[in-house]
Amino acid sequence: MKITYAKVDLSDTGDIVAAAAGKKYRLLALYAISASAVNLTLRSNTTALSGVMPVAQGITLPFNPEGWMETVAGEALNALLSSAVQLSGFAVVGVIG
Repeated sequence: MKITYAKVDLSDTGDIVAAAAGKKYRLLALYAISASAVNLTLRSNTTALSGVMPVAQGITLPFNPEGWMETVAGEALNALLSSAVQLSGFAVVGVIG
């Protein structure tokens, strides 16, 4: 598994890491702050990997060497936001494949 670092800079639903053929993404850590309250769901493309997480100010998933969640091969690691709110931070992602 190769480790990569991704910038989280979203003002609406979007990819944290874009899809790549044959690649899976394992979320190892995440830190993000929001401009105002928003609900966040982490997804493999459009399939939920997490439940809805209310983010009033920020969210931290500390480093987990086993990973918090993993996408399906060839799908993006995506953040679904409940409204158009700025979400900024970083993610540590393992790339498999």
